[in-house]
Parts: sequence; C-alpha cells; structure tokens
Amino acid sequence: MRGRRVLEWLSGARPRLLWVDFDRYARRVFAGSEADWHSSAAQQASIIAQAHRVVPSEVVALGIWEPFLRASAPDADAAQALEGGAGHSFLDELVDAVAHHLGARADLVLRLPAPEDIVRGARRRPHAIDFDVLDDAMLAVTALLRSLSGKPIAGLVVDAAGRELHVDELEALDSVAAAARHYDWFVAVARPAAAPVPPWCAVRLDAEHAPGAGQGGGLGRAFWLNAEPPPPIGLLYGEVPDELSPEDVVRAAARLTT
Repeated sequence: MRGRRVLEWLSGARPRLLWVDFDRYARRVFAGSEADWHSSAAQQASIIAQAHRVVPSEVVALGIWEPFLRASAPDADAAQALEGGAGHSFLDELVDAVAHHLGARADLVLRLPAPEDIVRGARRRPHAIDFDVLDDAMLAVTALLRSLSGKPIAGLVVDAAGRELHVDELEALDSVAAAARHYDWFVAVARPAAAPVPPWCAVRLDAEHAPGAGQGGGLGRAFWLNAEPPPPIGLLYGEVPDELSPEDVVRAAARLTT
C-alpha cells in the first residue's frame, strides 16, 4: 500500500513529519563495502532497514540513477543507460524489498539527480549539453517511472545539489513531473539554490534554512554537530553528515523521537 504521509502533511491532515536522508550513513556504517551495498537489491534493502532502526525517518528515498549507471555499457550515454534492463531489474526488486521492510512505517520516494548531473555522470558524455540531450535523458526517466507506477511509491524528489536548475533542465523535467503527478505522487526539490522552485514542485527541502509553506528543513549541521534540539516545525528535513560518528548519530536520532 502506498504511503500518504507527505500528502497528508501537505493537506494539513498531519501536523508533523520527519524526513532524514540517511543513504550515505547506511553505506558507511552498515555496508561492509561498496561491493556489499551493490551486491544485490535484497542486500541493499536489508542495509536500509538496519539504518532505519537508528534513524526512523517517515520518508525513505531510493536513488534512481546509480543502478543504471553501474550496469551501463562503457559507451552508453545517459538515455541509453536509463534504458538498461539490469538497472530496471535492480530498482524494481529494490522498491519491492524496501516496501516489504518499511512500507508500513515510511513513505517510499524516488530520488533523481538533476538532469545535467545525470548527463555529465554517464559513461559517455556529450560534447555539448543542450536541451535535446537533457530531454532524451528525461524521456527515459519518464518511461522508467511508468514501469514503476504500480509500486507503492509516494513521490519523486529531484536533488538540485545546492545549485539553481537552469531553464533547459526545468523544461526537460516537465515531462517527468507530469508523469509523477499523473500517478498521484508528490514532486519535491531537495537542496535547491535560493532561486524559486518550479511550479510543479510541491515540497522544497533545504536543511539549512527555516522553512515556510510547503518547505521542509531545520535539521542542518547545527542540529547534528552541536546537539541543538530540533526546531518546532511541521516538516523536519535533513541529512546525516558524513563526519558524524555512529554513536553521535544514535544520540541525534534520539533527540528526534523525544
């Protein structure tokens, strides 16, 4: 069954929501190596479930791009990589396995890097990145979302990685956002620059800034590193810092649940 916690928060039916991205923490602490993390979808789901026992986020984001990149041919561009069968199989199994472990306790969402970051991260990079290149990659993402539309997925989050998404990226993302909304998923933008988010964005996620309507934040570095209490806001959002020791993560997580 698809979780509706974020949609309930957006509608005002849920006053508080906790969203902590703990992907890198799970890899660092619970996976013995990168090989263990990528060994199988079932193994990765088990690692995510272990980390979730420490960091009880009510939203769990699963990365879209990495399984396709790892499985892609040496000469594959972004669009070709996103059409790869091995990546599809891994992600399909991962969503099912994480839903089995955590579906009753958290909304499952898909995390997508910004379009230009996907294109630049592919094994074969174009000489120039224009709208057509970005659009080809995002059309492949749209097809991927269609294949996952029957899964218990609640939303899609685009990770801007601290920069402003430029006009060609936003236009290329229009089809992706439209598909997600067609499946009754919310669409979020994480770590955006100060520029306004696009109209299809329902939730803006920025850990370091005080949130307003439709925004989540409050769990920036001061919370994790300085033992500050979480602020009294509706959507608490942040990411576990890489330099935090496992013991400090446990102590910080306890402050989120008291």
